[in-house]
Formats: sequence, C-alpha cells, structure tokens
Amino acid sequence: FEEFPSKILFFCEIAPPEGGQTAIVQSHKITARMEEKFPELVAKLEKEGLFYCSTYFQDDHPDLFLKGWQTLFHSRDKNEAEKKAAECLKAK
Repeated sequence: FEEFPSKILFFCEIAPPEGGQTAIVQSHKITARMEEKFPELVAKLEKEGLFYCSTYFQDDHPDLFLKGWQTLFHSRDKNEAEKKAAECLKAK
C-alpha cells in the first residue's frame, strides 16, 4: 500500500525569465520501479531506444498550458523551427 499526498505545493522565490516547469516525479524512482516490475521492457528500451514524436500547435494555448512551436523554438519561421528540432534529435 502506498500513500500519496493530498496536496502538492509549489514555491518559486525567483521566477525564471521563461519556462519554469517543475517535474512532480523523480525519474530515477520511476526507472527503478520499471526495472522491478517490467525488466523485459526496460531491457528492450535500453537495447532499441525510445522515440518520442510530438505535434505542436502554431500558437500558445495558455488555457491548456501548451506552448506552440513558435515559442518552443523561438522562431516564427517553420523551416527554422524544424531545423532546430532536428538539431535537438542529433544532440541526443
């Protein structure tokens, strides 16, 4: 049996100039749990890798907490944004 908090509070003494998203899980704990419960899947992911595919809106949607590609890639030019996205994939 696991207990979870009924409330999660966030505090920011100095706000970042932009972004500022806060993770609410610790990835190493998720990885450890996956290795325990799904060792074959973890081995397969380590061997073959994992690929994320994202589709972005052109404009921001603050009501949905979504940033559009123009904001994410700091460009209004679609070709430049695609080039930056490709560079991100190469860096991995």
